[in-house]
Amino acid sequence: MMLTISPMQSGDHDALATLFEHSVRHSAPGHYSPQQVGARSPAFLRELAASEGWVAWLDENRVGFVTLTRTAHLGLLYVAPDHQRQGIGKHLVTTVLASARERGWHELQTEASLLSLGLFLRLGFRVTALEQIRRGSVLFSRHRLRYRLSSPVGSLQ
Repeated sequence: MMLTISPMQSGDHDALATLFEHSVRHSAPGHYSPQQVGARSPAFLRELAASEGWVAWLDENRVGFVTLTRTAHLGLLYVAPDHQRQGIGKHLVTTVLASARERGWHELQTEASLLSLGLFLRLGFRVTALEQIRRGSVLFSRHRLRYRLSSPVGSLQ
C-alpha cells in the first residue's frame, strides 16, 4: 500500500466526519468521556468547511486528515485508529509545515490532547500553555503549542 497526501475537497467532508467520529470513539476511550466526544461533534463540520486541508490516502481509503486556517492555526489532525503509529500523522503535519513555509509564515499554533501531544513535541512544537476549555457544559484539557518556522529559502513573500 502506498501513502499519498492530497488537498482536501468538499466532497471529502462526509467521509472525514466518519473518520473523525471513529477516531475519537475508538482511539481514545480513556482520554475522552462520552460527553466530551458528543461535545466535539457539532462544531466539526463547520471547522472543516472553514479550513484548508489535506487528506492521507492508502490506496483508495482515506486514513487521516489535517486542517490549516488562514490565521496559521493547525486545527484538526486525525488518523484512523487502525492506521495510527505508522507515520501518517507525521506526514500530514509536515505537509502543513511545508505549506506554511511556502506562504512565508513565521509561526504556527495548534492545540493538542494528551493523545497527540507526543507527535507535536517530536516534530518541534513547544508547549505554551495548558488550558481548560468548555464546549457547552463539557470541560476539556488541552495543550496550546507553537511551532516557529525558519525563514523559507526562495519564498514568494
